[in-house]
Amino acid sequence: MFSCKQITTFVYDTKDFNFIINSCEENESLFDNVLKHMWKQAEEIKAFRYILNIRESKTLKGKYRFLIQLNPDRAQCRRAPESITSTLQSFSPIGFNFTKLTQQEILFDIGNGDTNDIVAINASPLEQSHCLLLTERLKCLPQIMTEYSLRKVIELCLLSNLW
Repeated sequence: MFSCKQITTFVYDTKDFNFIINSCEENESLFDNVLKHMWKQAEEIKAFRYILNIRESKTLKGKYRFLIQLNPDRAQCRRAPESITSTLQSFSPIGFNFTKLTQQEILFDIGNGDTNDIVAINASPLEQSHCLLLTERLKCLPQIMTEYSLRKVIELCLLSNLW
């Protein structure tokens, strides 16, 4: 049975930003803690298409040290991707779009509480806490970078202590 939950608003300002990152320390910020907690709650209510089950992982040698993982459930259980014909593809109210997310998929609001700017689960996750930043989603814009969305991305990166 679907239960209606109130969507949490994560409130922050510039004093919460982390400008110095020490990759040797693993101090989680308030943002990191909230994200992990809300992601675990989504896991408990089975909001994902599958249980994350990474069977193997390996870091490749070379300049970029890419990480590869075996996650067979993603290949079998994820939503079929839609055909993208252009990076300038306009918003479509008919196909999948982020206005159709359920409340269970929304982790928290990062704006003013109107759920226009949110952090949501990726229902077919690649890794623990894999999530999506969705800015101005109720404006039904194409999925392109805007000055506003870039600013929000930078702010959320500065809120995190995990790099």
